[in-house]
Amino acid sequence: MNQLLFILFLAFSGISWAGQGVVDSPVKIKILTFNILRDNGLAENEMKSLARYFRERPDKTPDFILLQEVYSYNSKDPARVHAAAILAREMNYHVKYARKGGVITASEGSAIVSLFPFEHFAAKTMGSAPLLDSLRLALMGEFIVPGIGR
Repeated sequence: MNQLLFILFLAFSGISWAGQGVVDSPVKIKILTFNILRDNGLAENEMKSLARYFRERPDKTPDFILLQEVYSYNSKDPARVHAAAILAREMNYHVKYARKGGVITASEGSAIVSLFPFEHFAAKTMGSAPLLDSLRLALMGEFIVPGIGR
């Protein structure tokens, strides 16, 4: 997940520095990241509860939510595609999800849930880290953020 945060950080800072000029005053971007732990079928209620928490505390609401181990339900119900989609729907946010490749982890992935619409999204499955048996997934999102730019 640290790699995902670093990629997201580079997406904002590098592009902003590349020609958008200097920001006159500091702009806060709030990022929440957590591992759903394959959600064990409890994600729907947990995501609704999390969205309710943020609706009641708008000052604590993140601009971006980065999720790991998001399980794809493989359901015919489009509203239950994955936990990140449930959270995005409940918060009226945008979401992009990608599954890891491989046989063992084919129903698991990562997601970015964003207040801002996606200008671009990319995902890449990477090999396993030494001594780990699962594949890793890198996500990149590009957004237009008010007060910062692209």
